[in-house]
Amino acid sequence: MAGLGCLAALSGVEDAQVTLLEATRVLGGRVRSKTALGALAWDHGASYFSARDDASPFARLLRDAEAAGAVEPWTRDAAEAPASDEPSTDDPRAAPPLVGVVPVKPRAPPGPAGASSDPGDVVLDVDAFEPWTSRRKKLWVGTPSMASLPAFVADSVARASRPEASWVGDNPTAGVPEVLCGAYVDRVVALRPESGFAPHPHTTAKRRWGMMLRCREGGHMWYKPWECDVLVLATNAPACASLLRNVAVARDDPLGVSIDAPAIDRAANRAAKTRGAACWSLTAAFDASLNLPFAGAKIVDPEDRSGIAWIANNSSKPGRPKPSEGKGAASAGWGYRWAEVGRAPVAGEGECWVVNAGPRWSAERRGLDPRDAAEELCEAFLRLVDREGVAAPVHVKATKWNHAFPLPPEEEEEGEEDDGGDGKGGGARGRDAGGVVWEPSVALGACGDWTSGPRAGDAYDAGVAMGEAVKEHLRAMKER
Repeated sequence: MAGLGCLAALSGVEDAQVTLLEATRVLGGRVRSKTALGALAWDHGASYFSARDDASPFARLLRDAEAAGAVEPWTRDAAEAPASDEPSTDDPRAAPPLVGVVPVKPRAPPGPAGASSDPGDVVLDVDAFEPWTSRRKKLWVGTPSMASLPAFVADSVARASRPEASWVGDNPTAGVPEVLCGAYVDRVVALRPESGFAPHPHTTAKRRWGMMLRCREGGHMWYKPWECDVLVLATNAPACASLLRNVAVARDDPLGVSIDAPAIDRAANRAAKTRGAACWSLTAAFDASLNLPFAGAKIVDPEDRSGIAWIANNSSKPGRPKPSEGKGAASAGWGYRWAEVGRAPVAGEGECWVVNAGPRWSAERRGLDPRDAAEELCEAFLRLVDREGVAAPVHVKATKWNHAFPLPPEEEEEGEEDDGGDGKGGGARGRDAGGVVWEPSVALGACGDWTSGPRAGDAYDAGVAMGEAVKEHLRAMKER
């Protein structure tokens, strides 16, 4: 989202040829959705969008995207719902979706009333669920998937073109940026002798930065050299540090290249100091509704006894397949019915849930096989919501996000705490000036959630700020 924010800010700048290189096949980073067997859908990255400030670029983007139908509100306040929509004890799904926070409590043992003998055995305290109101935190989701918002930014806000890899950078239209997916930056090289740089011995380039791209196109992998005057790394912190460290290592190249740029070192050190927390994310489909009185909840568990930080009923979101309304399994074709609904007691019933493990649970199981992680996390989830034996999982898969949310450098440990927006689990955040790292002496920038905050909106706003810094730099260069 940081790269898309930068792209949007630089769109229309006629003096700049802007290209966004995305390493994966789709835009958006962790703003990601996936489907299975036609009737199952999950938002296994960011679960929702929210804006910290109504005047921020991301808040304006959400309003424009809602008007265009690219996003819709996920929830509405219970107080705003008509009387006929009040929660029903028979079917909580008939109520407006509610999202909020819910604490845990010790599980009551069978038999005589009393607390569980195992202090680590907890269940959700559903009666203590506290919904977020739209006045405190309004939530949007992409429709029909979370990928709709990144596509809206690229196509409607930035109005970018999408040339094939072999044509990217050739004969561009002034002010129209380009987007190329499946382009992995293999390495970065300094090309011009400015600000302490010495030119690479094997280039005659007049530009400041060079890259080697590894492109995927038409089932083939091939390499493409790339040059630019301004370089912005809108990646996670480890990837940024790795690329910049490799540039700095060239100063010891036996060929005699002497790159001595403190500005690069500053940017690389800032990225290298930033730590990231892993997160296991479970996507599960159940053969029956779990009948929970909310659509999503941040788990309040200070002692991390449950191991789970966030749960969300993906079937409650607008635009998603809804088996309970006959728009999911029942109409998905023979493949789904044979593999999944055949095991369900009522064809067409069921729900899709996303479960994000907490930082400690994920860290302790960082090397776990995804199949084992899925099984263990699904068991923990059903036990936490007290639905063991009520609904059986018919499809489970675990995805590990290695850098799900950033943690501040160790010397900034006492910084502000964040609620883990977008449903990724929580963590602290540290900010650079303006939410970006910018070294104008070498036309090098870096931005992302690690410079601004853990939410998708934080990354987008940082990208916009980065784009504005680049525009100011280009104006200053033009006036020289």
